[in-house]
Amino acid sequence: MGENTLTTIYDVAKQLGVSTATVSRVINGTGRVSEETRDKVKAIIAELGYQPNQIARTLTTKKSKLIGLIIADITNPFYPALARGVQDVCHSAGYDLLLCNTDEKASQVHRYVFNLCQKQVDGIILQVFAPKDLETIEVIKSAGIEVVIISYINDTSLTAIYSNEMEGAYQATRHLIDIGHQRVAFLNGPKKSSISVNRLKGYKKALNEVGIKVDEQYILYADFNQAGGEQMAQDILKINPPPTAIFAANDLIALGVVQYFEKCNIRIPNDIALVGFDDIELAHLIRPKLTTIANPKYELGQTAAQQLISRIQDPTMPNSHIVLDTRLVLRDSSLVRKEQSL
Repeated sequence: MGENTLTTIYDVAKQLGVSTATVSRVINGTGRVSEETRDKVKAIIAELGYQPNQIARTLTTKKSKLIGLIIADITNPFYPALARGVQDVCHSAGYDLLLCNTDEKASQVHRYVFNLCQKQVDGIILQVFAPKDLETIEVIKSAGIEVVIISYINDTSLTAIYSNEMEGAYQATRHLIDIGHQRVAFLNGPKKSSISVNRLKGYKKALNEVGIKVDEQYILYADFNQAGGEQMAQDILKINPPPTAIFAANDLIALGVVQYFEKCNIRIPNDIALVGFDDIELAHLIRPKLTTIANPKYELGQTAAQQLISRIQDPTMPNSHIVLDTRLVLRDSSLVRKEQSL
């Protein structure tokens, strides 16, 4: 039979003179099928050697060569860079990547995990965004699928890759303090987000270190997006006394602040300094250019994929936590430039 002529389970069943249910049982390893029939089905599938070859690979090697990546919000420029890091490693190693976007909804996380398990993926890279996401890890493990987490998680029985969120937030806040600011507001993401929790710790650490009392009125919460930034910028102006500097928990929040302050004729950094987090592409394109914390997005994806594939190839390898460094990137939004003489 010529290459690429059998492409569906129906064609396999017709070729062998059996039902599609029988072929399905063999593929999935379920139900009662005689050894003779099972061998025939495996033989014809293994004989094909063309796409879709995933069935044959799964039957002969018990590997689908599929990896799932579950992320929070594909519209956030942070995630495409991370996903590219995962994709490059997967493709180099002969794996295909299934990308799942949850819109930060726990129900979507559960649905995608179920679907990926049904597809018999070899491994899943999962961002733990909220405590409820932890429940899905047990589902993945019970299915015998390898998993790597791309968030901080207080569990050494899992492999986790994450940037030093707390240190990055500390660096941002300490920078603002060091250039003379005492009233530093923190515009954070959702309160229960693991990212928000860790960045808040870094903010408080910097204040405590220099003896500045943490004032809860300067800590606001909203979504990790531009709209959240605009809303918090509006709210922060109602506080008395107002802050002289703002640390935004990500660059999209900072962008919302910039846009709202433009409407109000509030000058950055002359009237109020601003620092973001992530160093997305927009950070150096907006005006003023945004001082921010560089988050190793691509490297996070790369490292997570490398660790997952290593675990797929050797499930006995010990779990580990790998922490990637962040760094402060100084630009115009936090530094008042001296007037140049004419």
